[in-house]
Amino acid sequence: AINITTGKKPKIGFMFTGQGSQYACMGKELYQSSKVFRKAVDKVGEAMQDHLDMPLFNVLFDENADYLRDTKYAQPAIFDIEYGLYKYWFSLGVTPHAVMGHSIGEYAAACAADVMPLQTAARLICLRGALCSSLPAGGGMTAFFADRKSLEKLINKNSFKDLDIAAINGPEHTVLAG
Repeated sequence: AINITTGKKPKIGFMFTGQGSQYACMGKELYQSSKVFRKAVDKVGEAMQDHLDMPLFNVLFDENADYLRDTKYAQPAIFDIEYGLYKYWFSLGVTPHAVMGHSIGEYAAACAADVMPLQTAARLICLRGALCSSLPAGGGMTAFFADRKSLEKLINKNSFKDLDIAAINGPEHTVLAG
């Protein structure tokens, strides 16, 4: 595509999302209609087969989406769809100038940028999902538009013993977990 105003090809970026984007049968229609997408999704499933206790295909296309409620399966499924979508768009001639990802999406972006082999990403995603799934029930994470020091004071002042800083995404963007 050419920008009609500038006459230049636009720079395109791909953003790969994190957990929470999953839903039952995501990608099913594209899987059925696109050989490129299907091949990429199947390739990820094969790379994950030794690291999951069931075929990823079952997780992706189960109409109940019960598996997708468990991080152990949700994270591999999201990665699989993201990798498949990347390969699909690439096959259509849509090539990104830049890639980036959030959480699970970072692994898809790393594969798209050729800085991480698919086999390595597949193994890490499965391990990450299993570790997150093994955490005690009832926990959670929330992002705050606040600096680290302010949230540390709040935690200490109120004696929130089960709460801690999980990530600092920027000077005024902090994630608490517990």
